[in-house]
Amino acid sequence: MFDWVDSQFDANVLPNTPESDTLEMAILLIKDYEDKNYRIPFPNPIEAIKNKMKDKGLKHKNFVKPLVARRMFLLYFTNNYVRIHRSYIISKSKIEKISRNSVWLLGNEIPVGASYENKLMEIRELLRLS
Repeated sequence: MFDWVDSQFDANVLPNTPESDTLEMAILLIKDYEDKNYRIPFPNPIEAIKNKMKDKGLKHKNFVKPLVARRMFLLYFTNNYVRIHRSYIISKSKIEKISRNSVWLLGNEIPVGASYENKLMEIRELLRLS
């Protein structure tokens, strides 16, 4: 049957003719037979990616750059949090009052490290706190 289908393709059978209808039926029968008897499983997407990486000689490190704590802090916390001391990182939304050397959070005074005073004054201007 495969040889007959090949010969019909080579003969350039015209569409909407009895020959093209017969060819279409033969192709459908072949497809149905192959689907039932020679099932090809779908590949696991993760395994497919791993195989492609292996073929191209790529490693996981080619795609993922390590995130260190400082970088994580810069990516996530800079908009919502501020470091005021090497031991303290605080939420900007919880600041009640700011002075040059201390911050008040929930009624508690927290000291500001000398190296963080300038940054805190910038935040003070943004928050308009006294």
